[in-house]
Amino acid sequence: QATLKKWQDRQNQVLKPILEDVDKAIAKVAKAQGFSVVMSRQVAAQSGLVVYADEDTDLTQAVIQELKR
Repeated sequence: QATLKKWQDRQNQVLKPILEDVDKAIAKVAKAQGFSVVMSRQVAAQSGLVVYADEDTDLTQAVIQELKR
């Protein structure tokens, strides 16, 4: 269990700056395209809160391009 905890702590330490960069890119793209809310497609589908979403609202490719800059 101690080894697992060490692994999780190290993983979180490595992923934190990456996830922060992704969050910043999502916010930048969303604001530029006039979105006030961005949801994970997977979470939205699993929660049942979103019944339909137009494919044109998918920001994935724009966020990927922003991250490449």
